[in-house]
Amino acid sequence: MSLRLLATGEGMSQSDLADTLHLSRPRVTRILQGLEKAGAVRREVDPDDQRITRVFLTAEGRRQELENRAAFEEYINQTIGKLSDQDKLELTRLLDEVSGHIAELVGLDVPDRETRAAS
Repeated sequence: MSLRLLATGEGMSQSDLADTLHLSRPRVTRILQGLEKAGAVRREVDPDDQRITRVFLTAEGRRQELENRAAFEEYINQTIGKLSDQDKLELTRLLDEVSGHIAELVGLDVPDRETRAAS
């Protein structure tokens, strides 16, 4: 997940990454240390605010993220992709309902499905 988030949010701060993943900052630091050791990310102090560390994907990180995404897409195609259209709609409805319950539990203000679809 970290690589995917960084692929879409290049230069994301470590604290924003922790908040988005709902993980503690020390846990994210350990994850990033492993990714850094693998050559997938680099961390830099923000030039405008020395208190902030920004995280960037390296070429290796981009390669790994693309590989992970392709594997995930293949998994989805081989599992959910084999459902009928009606079953896919029902699964979507159920997942939306469950995600709404989860959002309520963690205190997120998530718009309902109709509101998301309209925007």
